[in-house]
Amino acid sequence: MSNKGKQIKPFYFTYFEQLYESWEKSASKAIKLWFNNPLFNNCMERAFEKSTEFKNYTREIIEKSLNYRYLPIKNDFLKLTNSLENVEIKLLALEDKVKDVKKADETKTTKKRKPKPRRKKS
Repeated sequence: MSNKGKQIKPFYFTYFEQLYESWEKSASKAIKLWFNNPLFNNCMERAFEKSTEFKNYTREIIEKSLNYRYLPIKNDFLKLTNSLENVEIKLLALEDKVKDVKKADETKTTKKRKPKPRRKKS
């Protein structure tokens, strides 16, 4: 019964375990050597500096291209909405004035009706 509870490993599995362990040891030794090597550290520092320089360069290029294309920003939209609201208010005021002028014109035309011609007495 005790054999049924345990899984039997195939014979080649132990070879894979040994290969993995030896690879792990050699990789950790190589990494330790690399990180302790001043040449490696110097190269990594330069690579990091160059990557940050490139990042800053691309950011600068993007900012310049956006400035040349003039993409509107939030303040531009706010100014536009304010001016549109002002135009709307002025249009409504003009519309009210036009209505008042029409009403005044209509009342003038109704008041100035021509009198009916008088009949002559015979």
